[in-house]
Amino acid sequence: MPDAAQTWVFAEAWWASRLSAPSFAKMVGWALVVVWRVLDRLWRSFTKNGSLWVAIPRPLYERAIRAASAFFLLIGVALAAALYVPFLALFFLLAQLPGPFERAVLALRLFLVDQIGDFYTFLNDDVQARHIHQAVADSVKHLVTQERCGRIVVMAHSQGAVVAFDALSSSPIPEIKAVSTLVTVGGALNNAWRLRPSGSRRLRGDLPGHIRWLDVWADYDYVAGGTLVRPGRAQASEDVPVMNTLNVITDHGGYFTNREEFLSLLAQEVNAPGAPQTSRFRSPDTERWIRRRRDRVLTMVSWRLVAFILFAAAMLSRMRPLDRLGADGDAAGLWLGKLPLLGGVVDALTNVAGWLSLRPPVSDAFARLFGMGVWVAAYTLLFVALYSLVFGPWHEAEGRRSLGTAPPPATQRLEIIVTSVLVLLGLFAGAWSIVDLPPLPRPVP
Repeated sequence: MPDAAQTWVFAEAWWASRLSAPSFAKMVGWALVVVWRVLDRLWRSFTKNGSLWVAIPRPLYERAIRAASAFFLLIGVALAAALYVPFLALFFLLAQLPGPFERAVLALRLFLVDQIGDFYTFLNDDVQARHIHQAVADSVKHLVTQERCGRIVVMAHSQGAVVAFDALSSSPIPEIKAVSTLVTVGGALNNAWRLRPSGSRRLRGDLPGHIRWLDVWADYDYVAGGTLVRPGRAQASEDVPVMNTLNVITDHGGYFTNREEFLSLLAQEVNAPGAPQTSRFRSPDTERWIRRRRDRVLTMVSWRLVAFILFAAAMLSRMRPLDRLGADGDAAGLWLGKLPLLGGVVDALTNVAGWLSLRPPVSDAFARLFGMGVWVAAYTLLFVALYSLVFGPWHEAEGRRSLGTAPPPATQRLEIIVTSVLVLLGLFAGAWSIVDLPPLPRPVP
């Protein structure tokens, strides 16, 4: 019974110590696949929300904000990807020499392994895949035999969703009858089914019939990529789309701060599997709380769109009539050259540019690009500060209120207006400062 006393025991299937990392080159290749997935996801979001001929059960204002956000993010990610490939190739060549580049490549490799290394290894290495499977089986066994749990809910995020699904559908786990539900959140199963080697034996099974499967995903999650589509099979999961922050950088981890849509759902499933409406964690105002959260997120995204437009206008202003942006890039390069670690990198890049005999207009374009990077960092810091001071406390307080028993207020229009005025004033002031400032000063020789 959902209202009866329950004891919840949390356990983690940990396999990092069982993992041998793949090579840097393989990780770079897989990172390119991820970038392509991001571009594809943003394009589909833009066309779906921006087309009047596609019927979507969303308010028109939400569709407009989603479409505009996807469009600007698509341009930004595409430009970053266009710079990523030649930069990485040059970076990799210079890393063959000892010094700062070698250390930087090591740091990048560790980052890529942490993000996608276990995913690649699981799909391509049979021996290590068995070790990873065993971590799941050991955790299930511990909960049943040591903790005396009568029912288990497996929650798996990202690459863990691939491991959990394959372990529960293909591994001989004696205690599997105790597993009642699999909750995959931001899972990489779509990627795994598409990228799995043709001869691989993994991910070919089906979950036992007694296991209920909930698949939670967010629109801008570059890993999940939308509704599960298993080639040649009917969908076996219950589809649960949520809205995190409509941001390709943060959406993949944003589920764990989404109280109204994900955390409450998870608690309801643990408390009353298959019957969330009977759970003690189910509020009669759940849908209203979700709508309030989505309106707050859409408000924040509209601020982000204004920031994109203001920043673009500020950059154009710094290039005309005088090229202050190029001067900013030259000055920033000189300042960075004085720093202990970055100085070696800047000197190496300068030597490469000299060896390639880069001259205007190519050198001018690189200077403007570098100068733009400086202002991107500064304006991003401004947006993050405004977000942390204005949106963060408001959003957090509302999320906590949604966990209580009191009904939500009738409207949050006043809060939206007040916070929008504060944030937009800050963004306008920041953009005007960029327009008005002289070229950045150079360091004294």
